[in-house]
Amino acid sequence: MCGSPMKENGHDRFGSQRWMCTACDATRGVRYYRRQGRAELDALLAWLLGSAPQPLPEQRRPEG
Repeated sequence: MCGSPMKENGHDRFGSQRWMCTACDATRGVRYYRRQGRAELDALLAWLLGSAPQPLPEQRRPEG
């Protein structure tokens, strides 16, 4: 996939939503996005819960 936005493109024979890339016209089904989203979630959780320390949020002081 080229990474461009996707738009709805009908349904497959099982009734699942189909998606089409707005740039290259490649199509994908919902099941593909569930797997991709799960991989991204797993990577985020591995980073977040990994052994490396997480940066602290920047502290803001109230003006006045």
